[in-house]
Amino acid sequence: MLRFCVLRTTALIWFLAASLSASAQDEVTVQELEVGHWVVISGELTSTDHFLADEIEVLHPDDEESLVGRISDLRFMEGGHEFRVLGQRVVTNQRTDLPEGPLEDGQLVRVEGHFEGRAEFIAGQVRVRQKGRERVEGRVDWITRKGDVIELRVQRFLVTAKVTEELELEAPIAGLEFAPQQTRRVQRRRMREEDQIPGRPYGPDLFLGFRAETKMTDEDNFNLRDSDGEDRFDLDSSIKAEITWAPPGNFSGVASARFLSRSREDQDVGPSNQDDARLVEVFGYWDEIPGGFEVQLGRQDFEEQREWLWDQELDALRVAWSRGNHRLEVAAVTSYSDASDRDLNSKNLLAYYSWEESDRILAAYLVDRRILDGGRDYPFHMGVRALGEWLPDSNVWLELSHLTGYRGADDLRAWGMDGGLVWEPEALSPFHFSLGWAVGSGDSTAGDGVDSTFHQTGYQDNNDKLGGATSVKYYGELLEPELSNIAIMTASAGITLGKRTSLDLIWHDYTQVESDVVRVGSLGENTNGVYREIGWGLDLVLGSRYWRSLDLEFVLSHFQPGNAYDEQDPAQLARVQIRLKF
Repeated sequence: MLRFCVLRTTALIWFLAASLSASAQDEVTVQELEVGHWVVISGELTSTDHFLADEIEVLHPDDEESLVGRISDLRFMEGGHEFRVLGQRVVTNQRTDLPEGPLEDGQLVRVEGHFEGRAEFIAGQVRVRQKGRERVEGRVDWITRKGDVIELRVQRFLVTAKVTEELELEAPIAGLEFAPQQTRRVQRRRMREEDQIPGRPYGPDLFLGFRAETKMTDEDNFNLRDSDGEDRFDLDSSIKAEITWAPPGNFSGVASARFLSRSREDQDVGPSNQDDARLVEVFGYWDEIPGGFEVQLGRQDFEEQREWLWDQELDALRVAWSRGNHRLEVAAVTSYSDASDRDLNSKNLLAYYSWEESDRILAAYLVDRRILDGGRDYPFHMGVRALGEWLPDSNVWLELSHLTGYRGADDLRAWGMDGGLVWEPEALSPFHFSLGWAVGSGDSTAGDGVDSTFHQTGYQDNNDKLGGATSVKYYGELLEPELSNIAIMTASAGITLGKRTSLDLIWHDYTQVESDVVRVGSLGENTNGVYREIGWGLDLVLGSRYWRSLDLEFVLSHFQPGNAYDEQDPAQLARVQIRLKF
């Protein structure tokens, strides 16, 4: 009997404890949330970044964030799609698990993946839903109380809920672990992964990130004379800090500064040291303006996919309009940082129109330059391009450019062309191959009042991927010529080692279009003006983006001069570059 009473009493105690626990759990409100909790918020997007919560569930942290909402502004882009869900830009790629049918504007979807900041949400999976409420899932990055309202920062959204809002819990809140703090991309104007600087939140709207970079470059015999070699070794160390203010709404502000220290050992002039600190970027960016407009004002990074037209920090007013597959950008540029005197004394108008569908891009552009240095120097570039998967298993590029205007006493009438492809056959995976040919016209009749020598815009960097994990100087790592009075044949073969490491072997053949006495690229020796064979080059590039915050690049380059040079001893280059983001 006593034993029965003890058992009954014990059972009653357990029942009462469980009831009290459940009651306590039922009474947990939003006030118990902390930074780091993983939440699923159902409700309504009331403005651009403002989410009104009707229901909040706290879960164990997941590996991926998610959004539930309707697709808008769907457009195709190279390698995937771009669209918006709840105002957030979402991109898909070849690794994204997509539904069987086509994506369409207005579809209700659940997107799972990684929120990279307002810059983009990288989708790992997209699923069409027949019904459901708008929903946001992710880590609580910031939290504060304002009267009877709690404000949370989850992904890009400022979420508000009443302090009395009860939480749904996957487990007792004390037993729910915290998700680690995530790095974020905080603005959109970065095209290349290696240029992205992740930012960590410092308050609800401020993000701060750093990038440290070390580059060692050894140049040997750039004057093509072994007996009197022009050798140089550079050690460049830099750190860049970037702060972004991204309040709710369609505005974000970015400011970044860079400190660079260079140590140089030069065979001709001896050792030297140079330190430089400068404001690299400072701009305001307004997106989602009614009508499909974006505005960017201030010192900003201009770049495009192949950097054949521009890759510079420019002081500019930039306006973009997008609708469907169409996009138009227009920019007024006064000067740019780290520029020559010629470029600082210039006014420029840039216009770029693109049409994108699936993995294909067609574009046209105008670059109107007015060099205000007291001379007659007004080059005007116009051109068209095609990029993307225009052939099976291939990434194709075609550039056609016409140069007019005038310089000094001469009218400019020149042309440039660059075409090729990267071939990545599935049957030969993990190997990739590329073939390209580029030519910039020369002037065969000097003194006739017409200059037929092609020049690029002056903003170019000629840097892009040839199937590997890292970008390369596709006209040659050592020579780095401008496409001017030159024809360049390029062929490469590479292998992808894992997902984000590659090794590429790239061969170049260089020929002058018209025999002329000029300095080609980085060499310290002029051509002789008699023969046209500049020579050939061979680059070996090992690049790795295996770690999210660490980029590695190793380059070996050899140049064998041809008959266009009186001195014909080979030149070499070796470079190691390490880039750390934190």
